[in-house]
Amino acid sequence: MTRSLKICVLGAVTAPHVVARAEVFRRFGHDVSLVSPVPGSVDGMAVAAPARRDGPFERYARFADIIRLVASQRADIYHAHYAADPTTWAAWICRKRPLVVSVMGGDVLFEEQGTLGWLGRALTRSSLRAANLVTVKSALLAERVRAYGVAPQHVRVVIWGVDRRLFFPRPEDRSKTRRAWNVPDDAFLVFSPRALQPLYNQEILVEALARVPDAILAISTNRADAGYQRRIQQKAASLGLSGRVVLVPDIAFSDMAFAYSAADLVISIPSSDGFPQSVLEAAACGVPVVMSNLDRYRELLEHQASAYFTAISPPAVASALRTMMEHPDRRQAMAAAAMAIVAERCDFDEQAAMVEAEFQRLAGA
Repeated sequence: MTRSLKICVLGAVTAPHVVARAEVFRRFGHDVSLVSPVPGSVDGMAVAAPARRDGPFERYARFADIIRLVASQRADIYHAHYAADPTTWAAWICRKRPLVVSVMGGDVLFEEQGTLGWLGRALTRSSLRAANLVTVKSALLAERVRAYGVAPQHVRVVIWGVDRRLFFPRPEDRSKTRRAWNVPDDAFLVFSPRALQPLYNQEILVEALARVPDAILAISTNRADAGYQRRIQQKAASLGLSGRVVLVPDIAFSDMAFAYSAADLVISIPSSDGFPQSVLEAAACGVPVVMSNLDRYRELLEHQASAYFTAISPPAVASALRTMMEHPDRRQAMAAAAMAIVAERCDFDEQAAMVEAEFQRLAGA
């Protein structure tokens, strides 16, 4: 028999996946609060965040505030999202137990993504080693955290997956979304949902589009790097593609299913990645995906069966787009296969229930 737990979630209240994972445990009947490094709110949930500060030492003062906030928490479980987060580091510093850390990908792929300085990397490794449980989304990430000194028995693969009550095909809203984006109903629309930052190679997408007539590329401006966004716009203009590259305003998490359903194809070609939620969300919405050719993706998806893998270069991406455009039956079969994989292996509630069972075990111990 499960008992109601007091769960303290650690992570940014502005991150949709952090909030979704906090709310699922509240829906399961637990008492959930959140400590966030940035201000924000969630209906019906207690959220603590450091005060805004100004001055040359703002970063250090804010971290001191975070440590005080985390130290004041009393819970049965401390659940940190993103290993390289100040709230996670604070939980280690304050010796909070039992500590569960859910790794996302970029938070531990230091060498691939060039993230963090030496201090941030040291704090992240120490926090991971101190955790009673570390959840990872792929075998590659499991290998990475074990290399940082996490005991193998403390590592679990948890994909987390997709809430299929929110992400499902919405063909009836396709035209409405396209009108909002000024995209014709009969155009072949490719949607890039990843953050508008150099890691995700949208500049290569624009160059590839120049080799693919008749397609339109919609790029989300989610977490946009202002300088990189200007480069994208300049690149599109220089190639005569301004009318075929649409920059889509940041989309609310609750509306992402409409965005996926408006597209004929979703594309995601980062140079480094854990396992992207956006790909699983697109698959749940019945939209085929073109992805960069990273081995870790093959743990779940198969080339030309449930996804299309491509090298990260304009000619290779253009070839992938043309292949998908010219073979609608293949697109449909791939989308159906990916949707079945999400239903079988990536159901959000089922994955959260696995974590809940671990919470009960740790709290009981």
